[in-house]
Amino acid sequence: MRKVLAAFFACVVLGGAPSASAWPIADTSEAPDDNASLPNAWSVHDREHTALGQIAERLRQGDTNYAAIAQHLRVVVEDTAFSTLIPAEQHYAWLAYAGALFNSGQFALARPAIRRASEMPQAGPADWEFRLNDSFALQDYADAARAASRLARNWPGKLAHHDDRVFASLIAETRKNPDTADLATELLAALAAAHWRTSEGS
Repeated sequence: MRKVLAAFFACVVLGGAPSASAWPIADTSEAPDDNASLPNAWSVHDREHTALGQIAERLRQGDTNYAAIAQHLRVVVEDTAFSTLIPAEQHYAWLAYAGALFNSGQFALARPAIRRASEMPQAGPADWEFRLNDSFALQDYADAARAASRLARNWPGKLAHHDDRVFASLIAETRKNPDTADLATELLAALAAAHWRTSEGS
């Protein structure tokens, strides 16, 4: 299972990532002439920008030391210069951080990172697939059901990436609690609207 998830991480999260040399260059046209007024303002941006590009390149080359990569990405997202990155880079960093934590088995630590990524305007199916997987691993069936419903509504083709038993479990588990029973109904409706079928075709 972990091997499959690692391949999933490489394909859906990193497959479209730009190379280290291709990361967008910040517009410094309005940088102050007198650098003393903003000491190191652009150098700290360059440091963060370069670090993220290097991590993206490591992942593209097949580095699967996810625990180490997660540690490097933690440094990136906690750096005071992180806010100088453009929103697309910030989203990529949060998503890659969450994926690295997840693939190294650090599900609880991945949770805040994947929530941060999935709630950004740049979020796509990869964010919600990781949110589904991570919440399911943590047995937070309510959040996993919400993520599954989001996938079914917005990216129904991605449902095939997940075992049929995951959806069956989510429906069964959320039905047990009156407070989450509506999530089971919502998921069933989303799956039906997506014309979802089990791997056996039923």
